[in-house]
Amino acid sequence: GEYAYRARYVIQEPNVNGEVCPELIQKESCEGGGCVSNCTVTEWEEWSPCELPCFNQDEGAPTRRRGRHVLQLPRNGGNECPPLVDTDTCNIPVCEEECLVGTCVVSRT
Repeated sequence: GEYAYRARYVIQEPNVNGEVCPELIQKESCEGGGCVSNCTVTEWEEWSPCELPCFNQDEGAPTRRRGRHVLQLPRNGGNECPPLVDTDTCNIPVCEEECLVGTCVVSRT
């Protein structure tokens, strides 16, 4: 069958007259749906790059993304998974526009 485990560690060993530490590992049977598992996810991956040196204000600032993956889905009423994708606005300037003979050219330098 399936089992759930939990563990703890000793902070201080007993002195000469102290009590013996209790068990450090507990095991519980999951039969009958007794084990609750919360969703667990990986750490965030690196942000995607902001590849443009500047952006056209009419189009709005570009965004970058990062993601993470599910390691354990929730079971038996465990906490749901947090968002797996995160987005952020790229911190780049608006491109300067130069107008030449009635035509505007966006400068990306």
